[in-house]
Amino acid sequence: VVRLAIDATRRGPREVHSPLAELFADPHPDAELELMRRRYATELAAAAARAWPRLPAHERFVLGLELHERLDVDAIARAYGVQRGTALRKLVAARTTMVELIRDELRAALQVGADTVDSVLRVVSTSARWAAVPELPTQ
Repeated sequence: VVRLAIDATRRGPREVHSPLAELFADPHPDAELELMRRRYATELAAAAARAWPRLPAHERFVLGLELHERLDVDAIARAYGVQRGTALRKLVAARTTMVELIRDELRAALQVGADTVDSVLRVVSTSARWAAVPELPTQ
């Protein structure tokens, strides 16, 4: 290791990929954070599945168009027969309600306060997407 370090310093900063760097490179630089993401992503998916039926039917429908049918705002506007702005407001309202319901479900499941739930959501949101949530029922 000492020889590798001496050789690396002799070559200077131009050589980026040295055996020494590979020797000490952490293959999982944030293993604890990744573990938290996996654990809480599972909790998030379960909370979303429990929150879905609690979502009002009209919001479940518009959110289903986005999540299940993969429609964009323009296609949702056409489906509703409304202006794009109206469709966007409906979609934002549905997302907001769904996030609040998920927060409630997570708070109850994890038995923690609102600040902790928000922290969990920040950890998970850096890696999780709506697509990671298991297929939610359409009814």
